[in-house]
Amino acid sequence: MEAITQDDARLRAEVTACLNSHDLLGVMDHGAPADEHDPEMEDVVALSPHQRSRPCR
Repeated sequence: MEAITQDDARLRAEVTACLNSHDLLGVMDHGAPADEHDPEMEDVVALSPHQRSRPCR
């Protein structure tokens, strides 16, 4: 397993924040843990061609 760089950690945190803020199923309001969307976050990060963070819109 590769070491996670600071840039990787920042990208993961920003994607997680984006997913949690949009929370399409509304699970966060019902007490879901902060890492609820981690599987989706990993998929998004893996698909990111440059793995550079971009603002959440």
